[in-house]
Amino acid sequence: MKINSRIFLSKFLLLGSLFLSSGSNAQNVDFQKADLAQTPPMGWNSFDSYAIYINEAQAHQNLDQFIKLLKPHGYEYFVIDLGWYAEYTLIEGTMYPAKKNADRLNMDKNGLLEPSITYFPNGLKPLIKKAHDNGIKFGVHMMRGVSKQAVYNRLPVKGTKYTCADIADTTSTCGFCPYNFGVDMNKPGAQEYYNSVYKKLADWGIDFVKVDDLIPFPKEIVAIGEAVANSGRKMILSLSPGGTSTIDKVPYYRACHMFRTTPDVWDHQPSIDKIFSSMRTWQGVGHAGFWPDHDMIPFGRLVVTKKREFYPPGADPRLAARGFDRDSEFNEEQKRTFMTQLAISSSPLMFGGDLVPIEKYPFDLSLI
Repeated sequence: MKINSRIFLSKFLLLGSLFLSSGSNAQNVDFQKADLAQTPPMGWNSFDSYAIYINEAQAHQNLDQFIKLLKPHGYEYFVIDLGWYAEYTLIEGTMYPAKKNADRLNMDKNGLLEPSITYFPNGLKPLIKKAHDNGIKFGVHMMRGVSKQAVYNRLPVKGTKYTCADIADTTSTCGFCPYNFGVDMNKPGAQEYYNSVYKKLADWGIDFVKVDDLIPFPKEIVAIGEAVANSGRKMILSLSPGGTSTIDKVPYYRACHMFRTTPDVWDHQPSIDKIFSSMRTWQGVGHAGFWPDHDMIPFGRLVVTKKREFYPPGADPRLAARGFDRDSEFNEEQKRTFMTQLAISSSPLMFGGDLVPIEKYPFDLSLI
């Protein structure tokens, strides 16, 4: 007897949701609208396939495939990960990055991010419009804090007499992304800064924000949760990074709709092991509007922006993401196990593989 994998998966998601809810003392999320994320959000995130280097043409191609192949099965969030505002140095004659991080970020006069001229010369609005016109919600990745570039240039906090330098905590930095300082929430102008960040995204029509380097900083979680809730637009708030969340901080995490529980998950057995451990830790915590998140689904074609031929041994600039351009290294049984893990734990389903060639991977497509 052949099992329809999508029906199988949806039943597991329902059972997992009921199991988690029955074991938890569900409370109202402090800031967010109660009618969002009533079931675990489902979508696509660009990181597993494009790391932090996706460009406009690639985003449109993936959105076209999302509309065609994922939307009919309940997927609704299309999310561009870190780097959409970064002005990268490129390998001559290509759109591939010459080094991991950008030397400059594109921003407005208030230090609020704008789409990269290098990678998104037409901005994000055409992508957002295409998504909305096709019934898809659009999301972006954000980093905690205020950009060092805005601090060093003493750009004003919009609507206040303060500058970005006045609110920055220059002792608080991120270990994996060098762009920002933290925000000192005891400083006047700090909440107004975060309000301006998320009001701008709301005005663009953003429906989902994944905020990184945030989970270890409760005061900024609360500040960003308040800013999102008061932005004038319903937006899913997703917290990262994984591997730093702890049970005692759950009252702070309730400012969001989903929060990462695992370190970055990739296409190898240690990631499956990490998820099993996370499932034991977080069972009974999730409920409608609030979901522990086991990271993205690393199936299909991965890390397409790191071509081996451009980065020979000894010349690898340590770009973001694990390994180089490849097919997922999970075997079929590992892929089944992985999807079952996400389903029985009611984790959000965020596919990470390149959607452009996904029809060449029928087994992977059948599981998601």
